[in-house]
Amino acid sequence: MGYRGWFLPQIALFCAFFGGFALFPCIKSSVYIDEGITGTSTRHREGFKQMIADALDGKIDLIVTKSVSRFARNTVDSLSTIRQLKENGTEVYFEKE
Repeated sequence: MGYRGWFLPQIALFCAFFGGFALFPCIKSSVYIDEGITGTSTRHREGFKQMIADALDGKIDLIVTKSVSRFARNTVDSLSTIRQLKENGTEVYFEKE
């Protein structure tokens, strides 16, 4: 299964968790991916940076991530980004934690 093959089951899991598969098209179109990019720094994570920009622009009010380690592996980046998002009205939910 390639990189893109594993995220479809995760989207399906979140759809079921958050209210059923009627949400699948909305959630699927709102997936931000950094293909093959390590999470140790946000510098080269274009998908992550776009997601944060969209949230700060008011386009996203909830970010759902499989785990903290999938959001950012760098603790300082993670905490400062989550703080910034919360100050701007965007909640962050981690399914594992």
